[in-house]
Amino acid sequence: EVFIYRAYYDDRTTNGTIRILLISKCIKDANFFTMRIGSTVHSLYHRPVEGDKCPVARAPGCKWNAYAIESKEIGEFPERVTIVVNGTRETQVDVHRIAPIQRGTLQVRFLVCVPPLFWYNNWRLMINFFETWKQHNATYIFYANSVSSKVKRVLEYYQKKNLLQLVNWPRLPKAENGEDPNRSIDRLAHSLAINDCVMRTSGEFVALVDVDEYFHVKNNSTLIDFAEREVRRNTSIGSWIFNHQRL
Repeated sequence: EVFIYRAYYDDRTTNGTIRILLISKCIKDANFFTMRIGSTVHSLYHRPVEGDKCPVARAPGCKWNAYAIESKEIGEFPERVTIVVNGTRETQVDVHRIAPIQRGTLQVRFLVCVPPLFWYNNWRLMINFFETWKQHNATYIFYANSVSSKVKRVLEYYQKKNLLQLVNWPRLPKAENGEDPNRSIDRLAHSLAINDCVMRTSGEFVALVDVDEYFHVKNNSTLIDFAEREVRRNTSIGSWIFNHQRL
């Protein structure tokens, strides 16, 4: 069984490739996927979103995993492609275009991605998260599976302010043989949502954080100030990783 989440066309740094995010049982066959556009068949390369093999070493009991599959350069933007699975099954998938990289011209300068919320009920911490991040002039994409009614009200409040895009992150349906992938997927595929957020956003700078994580920048500066300063120093920088300090 394969659950395809979303497909993107990415021509930010290449002559256009298709990137597809999906969930599957551990895949052993290197040629498991192919893609058809019209009458042309393209090979697809697949890799686990986390780690270099499936199951991931820290969770050997998880037989399902998040995957990213990618085509070679195709040089055109197809609105829809056909994905062929193991040479026997096929499905059509709509394709979304990733926003191009043009510094200083994107509608959203700084966006915060929050991975899926499951059974989340701490509405006070949620308010604190939004109000603390205000200093960085952020907008947000949240992925949510299940939240309490009070947390939902908080999220809806910031939605009405046009600061938040809320993306549904549902449980997976059972496979045809009755197997429940939700019981055997590494960390409930949260890394798939993070990858989706990076491709979904039109933000110039994107932060990947949980709702209990905050940034403090010295000298009353913001993360945008920090990022712009560092990019001026080294234009080849693509990302930063910060050590977590427990309070």
